Amino acid sequence: MRQQGLNPDVVSYGTVIDGLCKIGRVEPSAATWNDLIKGYCKDGSIENALALLTEACSKGS
Repeated sequence: MRQQGLNPDVVSYGTVIDGLCKIGRVEPSAATWNDLIKGYCKDGSIENALALLTEACSKGS
């Protein structure tokens, strides 16, 4: 998208993630988990961050 001069927003990213989920291409890496957890922490949503950390650890990521 950026190569086309577009700036993706939360809706754009959500749409891409939803599309990947629908075709079974959901393979979050450790970096992805880390970014999500950091985002929750920056937002002050510590409970959500801890829930994601627990989920990532249970999946071996």
